[in-house]
Amino acid sequence: MVKYARKHPEQKLMIYGHTCDIGTLEGNKLSGIKRAEFVKHELFKRGIPFTQMETDTKWYTEPLVSNTTEFNRKINRRVEFCFIK
Repeated sequence: MVKYARKHPEQKLMIYGHTCDIGTLEGNKLSGIKRAEFVKHELFKRGIPFTQMETDTKWYTEPLVSNTTEFNRKINRRVEFCFIK
């Protein structure tokens, strides 16, 4: 992804932070943003300019799997990437 982003600086990289369903809505929103911002800073260290990246959170609204077990909750705590123009 870093190679692609460097090769296509005209495309913005959207970084979405996801969470599980434990905790409050506000707490999960904050956690999702922190997760996405952490990844943004790591990508910056690898040469992607901040101006090419945006962050947002989907908190627990789009789980990959049901939040019925701790194993599943770990899967749902993730970051997703999307290139946008």
